[in-house]
Amino acid sequence: MLIRVVIVVLLAFPLLSWGQSSVLLENFLATSPVSAPTAQHQLNEHITRLKSKQSKKEITFLHQIFWATQKRFLKTYQAYEPFGELFESGKYDCLTATSLYSILLNEFDFEYSIIETNYHIFILVHTQQGDVLFETTDRYDGFVQDRSEIQKRIGTYQQNVVASAKPKSNYYLYSFNLYTQISTSQMVGLLHFNQAVKAFNKQEWIPCANQLAITRKTYDSQRVKELALLLIQSVPMNEENMRNSILHQFKDYWMNDQQTVAKR
Repeated sequence: MLIRVVIVVLLAFPLLSWGQSSVLLENFLATSPVSAPTAQHQLNEHITRLKSKQSKKEITFLHQIFWATQKRFLKTYQAYEPFGELFESGKYDCLTATSLYSILLNEFDFEYSIIETNYHIFILVHTQQGDVLFETTDRYDGFVQDRSEIQKRIGTYQQNVVASAKPKSNYYLYSFNLYTQISTSQMVGLLHFNQAVKAFNKQEWIPCANQLAITRKTYDSQRVKELALLLIQSVPMNEENMRNSILHQFKDYWMNDQQTVAKR
């Protein structure tokens, strides 16, 4: 039976001149099989528009960034869509949308934290007037400023449940609970990880393994280990060469897991 692994957690003209923001865009686009050749131009136009409306009040400008970006790029929610689809079709998930917002927040010098949970990822922006939560998948109430509402949502995220579970689908439940701040470089790893999940769900075992190997170089997290072990067990027994190749690739995970099982 195919096991659907759900991770919800869980970027202007000829040359960009915005330093780190440019690097972020290039790194995020590099995780995507979709080339999105106009991405730099689209994003630069968007930043130029935002700058023309920039307010001295942090909250006011943050509000503008959040809603203008959603209107411009976030058209259709679709889990596991690669980052480049934001610029090609407007398809996004919480990870790709969070990646996009991180570039914009970086460009406008906002302080922010990226928070990863088992099945979701979100942003807390730190301002002089208090924190603002960006819930990128909430089309109507995703800009959260009220302190009690922020705490309520964070409490929900910390429960680490699959919010979008469907009755007829099988979901993999992790053996750990995550609520941790991550860097933009680790988010690059998660973008590769989501492509590994997408390949796994399509039973494309080698592409899954390749994406996991890339993820591991950037962000060797517990979720990488669990999917690697699940992948090894999922490869059909009659595909011995493929199974051995993948097993060799993640041998240390497998050996540590077998030792842990033996000690129980």
